[in-house]
Amino acid sequence: MSQPVASYLLFLIIIFMFCWFPSELNEQAQRVRDAAFACDWVGAPASFQQSLLFMIACANKEIILTAGKCVPVSKQTMLSMIQESISLFMFLLQVRDKDSEN
Repeated sequence: MSQPVASYLLFLIIIFMFCWFPSELNEQAQRVRDAAFACDWVGAPASFQQSLLFMIACANKEIILTAGKCVPVSKQTMLSMIQESISLFMFLLQVRDKDSEN
């Protein structure tokens, strides 16, 4: 029983890393966008305003990793995978218990 639990935990750690880093990168990009907009750009030279506009436009693009080009990888995806795997595990335990009773 300890080997499947250890492999499940290792699987969760790997999935957590793949899901957490893109979400954190998107949050940092949002902070950069907000900081660029909050700086004193009114009355600044046109080249500075264009640079800020370019920075805000680049920070607005959300980074989306996909699994198999069909499922976005995010914190929500990780939580749903954990919920599904735990419910499947509980189902298999119930089936095993019914088989052991017979």
